[in-house]
Amino acid sequence: MYFKKFPCRKYLQHVQKSVFEGYITEAKLKKLKAELHKVCKTEEDSIIIYRFDSLKYSQREILGIYEQKDNFL
Repeated sequence: MYFKKFPCRKYLQHVQKSVFEGYITEAKLKKLKAELHKVCKTEEDSIIIYRFDSLKYSQREILGIYEQKDNFL
């Protein structure tokens, strides 16, 4: 039941509240989107997917406490 409500937890790392991040294949992203469509209430919810085709131009800076977990796919 838990994964049915929060399918992102099956594929990505939970960062905080409703924020998830990680590396995901195109096939798994397609599955995740299908699962999200089933649980998303389009009149209430928003889902935003950020794609970085190249990590060369991305940068991540963390201020404060952050627990790194090694469950990236």
